[in-house]
Amino acid sequence: MRILVVQETDWMDRYPILHHRILEALSIGGDEITVLDYELLWGRRGSRPLWQGRRVWTNVSKIHADSRVKVVRPAMLRVPGLARPSWLLMTWFELWRYFRAGKPDAVVAYGISNSFLARIFARRHRVPFVFHLFDSLHALAEPAVLRPVASAVEALVLRSADRVVIPYKAMARYLSRMGVNPSRVVLIPNGMSRRDADPAVRAAMRRQLGIADHQVALLFFGWLYRHSGLADVALELARDRAKYARLKLVVVGDGDLARKLQEIKSANGLDGQLILAGRRPYGEITEYIAASDVCLMVSEPNPAMRYVVPMKVYEYLEFGKPIFSTPLDGMREEFSDGGGIVWVNQPRDVLPRLAGILAAADDEDRVLTDYTRAAVEYAARREDWETVTQRFRSLLAATTPRSVD
Repeated sequence: MRILVVQETDWMDRYPILHHRILEALSIGGDEITVLDYELLWGRRGSRPLWQGRRVWTNVSKIHADSRVKVVRPAMLRVPGLARPSWLLMTWFELWRYFRAGKPDAVVAYGISNSFLARIFARRHRVPFVFHLFDSLHALAEPAVLRPVASAVEALVLRSADRVVIPYKAMARYLSRMGVNPSRVVLIPNGMSRRDADPAVRAAMRRQLGIADHQVALLFFGWLYRHSGLADVALELARDRAKYARLKLVVVGDGDLARKLQEIKSANGLDGQLILAGRRPYGEITEYIAASDVCLMVSEPNPAMRYVVPMKVYEYLEFGKPIFSTPLDGMREEFSDGGGIVWVNQPRDVLPRLAGILAAADDEDRVLTDYTRAAVEYAARREDWETVTQRFRSLLAATTPRSVD
């Protein structure tokens, strides 16, 4: 199949998530995958040319070494307030160029603004338009004043899609709020493939991080959103260092909260207990997961997080790691009271809850082992990524464009 993909973020530099995994696998299987993307964080990366010309990468690999994904980044003017409009204008020309070269078999959308444009081309050429939705997209729009407009455009695009594919159950309620016909919604849950941590890798990374065998390492990796709740976890760590002496908080990633976490670490003398690894290559993330004992999926109440289950959760569970999570709708509906998930009401409750579990146990290691076993059993019940990829491809092949509403 010839598949055109449109997204509003950076395919090249952001951590890979579920659609990287699926689309790379499709490219290895012989499908032609072309991605139109956008350098979302261009303003944070120092001096750049005023005019960014069109860029093309071939055989791009984020997860699979033999991936054959092609990424095209439309040109744009690097000026605040003009960057996105100029990028959208050039995206229009890229879409025209792509459709002129040959009609694709399907268009798969992951954004709002360029998906609106791709929808127009798909309708004009009678090409199936499929939206693969795993975020509350308009809630991520910046500045916040744009969110009502983003919501209206997102709803329009979603309602006009031939199919909307969701990876977790709670997104169906989000789509209902957006006015999407349930008959066009297809649930294809994320895949999971059981992975065993190499003891030697675990030991080496723990030595590198300064984590002793008797200590308990808590891991968070990913983009550091302000609403992630990690600042509350760090402040609780500082509040009673004696109580939490066995615990170490490891944060891997960059983002809006990075500076505040560094300030908390410096102000409270947490050099030995709060480990800020910064952004690391994705290939190293498995080593950090292997080195951890429990993982975190905490967030303050936030519209962007309400219905979602971030990809990191599945990666934690693939390694059989227990997860401490706040009761977001998406997480609760996906896992209920199983899967090795320990529920806490707020981010600041993580450390007291973990310390309480450890203190109450006759055998502290066995308690964590029980949660690990629950995570492993959950992962074993899920379809693997190969099956999920084929289900996704079959849906694309079977989708037919409907008449314009």
